[in-house]
Amino acid sequence: MVFDPKTRKLFVLGKYVDSQEIDKPLSDFHSYSVDTNTWTCVMEDTGAAGGPLLIYDHQMCVDADKGTLYVFGGRVTSAQLLEHKSYSGLYRFDMASNTWKLLRGDEEAGPENCILESRIGHSMLLDTATEELYIFAGQRQKVFFSDFHKYSITANTVKEVCHDCSKYNGPYPGFTQRATIDMDKREAYVLSGIIREPEMDSNKGSSVRNSLWVYDITRDNWYCAYQNDNAEPEYWNKMDKLEPCPRFAHQFVYDHINKVHYLFGGNAGEVLGKHTRLSDFWRLDLHRPSLHDIIRRCRYLIRRQHFRELCVHSPREVRSAIDRMVYMWATSPLVHTARVFLGHQGFWDIESWRLMEI
Repeated sequence: MVFDPKTRKLFVLGKYVDSQEIDKPLSDFHSYSVDTNTWTCVMEDTGAAGGPLLIYDHQMCVDADKGTLYVFGGRVTSAQLLEHKSYSGLYRFDMASNTWKLLRGDEEAGPENCILESRIGHSMLLDTATEELYIFAGQRQKVFFSDFHKYSITANTVKEVCHDCSKYNGPYPGFTQRATIDMDKREAYVLSGIIREPEMDSNKGSSVRNSLWVYDITRDNWYCAYQNDNAEPEYWNKMDKLEPCPRFAHQFVYDHINKVHYLFGGNAGEVLGKHTRLSDFWRLDLHRPSLHDIIRRCRYLIRRQHFRELCVHSPREVRSAIDRMVYMWATSPLVHTARVFLGHQGFWDIESWRLMEI
């Protein structure tokens, strides 16, 4: 599902159906008008019109200014696999003419000789400034990806920016990671889902962990803004009103006007001790502190380290060191600092996760 802010319509495409439920599944395509509160069947079968077959776990992006919609990846329902490939390619839909065009088939090499493997559970963003699609991570068969590709809409070319982002301070290979983009800040945000760390044996499965990654588009680098490695059910049962538990198959959207993220639902897996479908709704305020705040934080870290070194190397002077540090602490404006800075290669202030009432 994707929202077009210009026409104020929601577009819904694809679904999962059991192959035994229907002989010839049709890929119906619908739109919902927010203004008129009405549904419209845009197309009864996109596959028959040159578009994607009936798929699930795909991603969609909309270019509101040009009236186009992009669909990439997804698994083709098993009832259609005798005649078609297992994974769907990259398609473009023109809203004005109601027509589909296949831009890149699964495992099809383009003029740049770069193969874009189709997948499920990935993330896709549209950069309207550069007219590029960003494709992150996902899963194909039993392989978890941590790659990052850019598709140029104007040149119809694919570029592999990074084969494994986890080797460059980026997210681990994952499934159902959710991504958003801020065009003003030139940043992309990726919230983790199911991940597989390098030291994990592929036969031992995966884990679900809370982490938020930021990609600086201009500088072309990653850093972790937030991470909580706790996986104990008792811990998350205590934190149910303070912080969302780790999850996958959730929804994560961004209000670019108010600079606020919203998180809804998902599957907690075994984090809560049982497979739980979630219906909680959270708001995330993410702020980068000022230069003055960073300097104060650094000054505090230096003084703390200095105190530790005094205690280690001069045990007889511990008392005087404590008196000195108490004096320095009392006279420092840092005493009243309430913010918590997390991450590396950059300081972030997680003002709060807020549980929203539905």
